[in-house]
Amino acid sequence: MNIKGETLIRAKYEFLYYDEDKTLIAVVKDGDSYEYKYIDIKDNQIGDDTYVEATLYSMFDGKHAWVKPNDKIYSLIDKECKQIDGLPDIVNIGTYEGESYIESDFVDLEKLIAAFGIKDNGVMGFDTKSTPKEVVKKAVELNSVGGSKEHPAGTPYWFDYTNNITLMKDVNGVRAAVCFNFSGNLSRQTYKTQRIIDYEFDDYYWYHDNKIPTGYVWNKVTPNMFGVVISNEGRMHGKLRTLFNTFTKKFKEIGTIAKQNNGAIVFSLKNGMRAVLTMAKDKVSVFWGDLKPVKDIDISEYKDACEEDDLSNISYGYLNELFPDKNIIEADTTAVDTVVD
Repeated sequence: MNIKGETLIRAKYEFLYYDEDKTLIAVVKDGDSYEYKYIDIKDNQIGDDTYVEATLYSMFDGKHAWVKPNDKIYSLIDKECKQIDGLPDIVNIGTYEGESYIESDFVDLEKLIAAFGIKDNGVMGFDTKSTPKEVVKKAVELNSVGGSKEHPAGTPYWFDYTNNITLMKDVNGVRAAVCFNFSGNLSRQTYKTQRIIDYEFDDYYWYHDNKIPTGYVWNKVTPNMFGVVISNEGRMHGKLRTLFNTFTKKFKEIGTIAKQNNGAIVFSLKNGMRAVLTMAKDKVSVFWGDLKPVKDIDISEYKDACEEDDLSNISYGYLNELFPDKNIIEADTTAVDTVVD
């Protein structure tokens, strides 16, 4: 197609490879074999020959390509698909294309952290008044939750057993787990009562009540803790200490340092909540919200923290250990309102 959506070559080839100067290689399947030819964008064949194999002109100097007219011999052709004169009998051709791309490992960490929209009372545009339905809707948009034909993704059916949800967010090639902990389970199953008469005797009768499921509804709960976890996968390898320092700078904007060591910092936030920033061998994690009081948060295990140099020992599982330490992030007991909207 062209950029207007107009079809230039209808779907009839097994493969099409685009080359320079509006030239393509078209492949036709014939039984168990394939036939290659060169065409232009109007589907006109260039030259009269077809080949057992053919390569792109852009692989060489843009003026020549090697082809295989039959199973026994190779040849070089020009842009008009004419064989170069004076060639010897070529029974094999070897090529080296080199790397197909070069990728920079640069990451602007301040822009990375800014993309999460971290505030003392929320993240990614959500706050302590957000509903489970709102957060789950975003999880569906980010393909962070699954579903089925009977129960589509994002419906209350999937969340009656848990009080937290994790969104996987990609920012310029860096993947992060964004965590939400709620004051109770996100949803619950609903029932209706059916009274069953077991038997009667004169004016008396005996019965029992059956609870019949009627569906699932969202609970009226709100987030009491937020988190962001970034591993040293891919371009983030070797950057955990700098990432830790950049997170420190961010949280100094919304709070003050209450205590710290080499690999962890506890912040007292301006809204009265707490935050804990930690660095493990393969990830940096920060959780904030209704955490335990500062005096009860133990960060001693992070005093010698450093990034693991050996990639083979690094676990990239985001969901295996999202929370660095249960006694750090456990929320204070709060009343849970489970009334439905």
